[in-house]
Amino acid sequence: LGHPPDGFPEPLKSRVLKGKTEIVGRPGETLPPADLKSMESRLKDKYGATNISKRDVMSSAMYPKVFEEYMDFTLRYSQLVEKLPTRAFLTPLEEDEEVEVELAKGVSAVIKYKAVGELQPNGKREVFFEANGIPRLVEVVDRAAEQAI
Repeated sequence: LGHPPDGFPEPLKSRVLKGKTEIVGRPGETLPPADLKSMESRLKDKYGATNISKRDVMSSAMYPKVFEEYMDFTLRYSQLVEKLPTRAFLTPLEEDEEVEVELAKGVSAVIKYKAVGELQPNGKREVFFEANGIPRLVEVVDRAAEQAI
């Protein structure tokens, strides 16, 4: 937005600031200089050299907490979460609903949700599905049941 050459008119400035001190000069001017080389080295040590680009370093410099949450999410759920259709990621599939997931160019998998089992004493449920027509079973932690306990 910037500052007008003669500053903001007084009634407006007082209402907006509400008693806070006015920042004069360029935003960020008072911050210490960022050592991007050192930051890049730390990020590569933490997340692996192949996972960090120059853009990642800049993102971390500008939004450190957001970048850390993003990287933790990406490393936890892998790059493959990007392959899921948005609706399948955000909401549960209906019984016998299927989605096609393109894993790589020309390589896709058809995943069909079949059923979910009863809650087990260990807080897990068995989830039944088909991947390319082959029946599969995985155990997942039921976080909703875990919170209710």
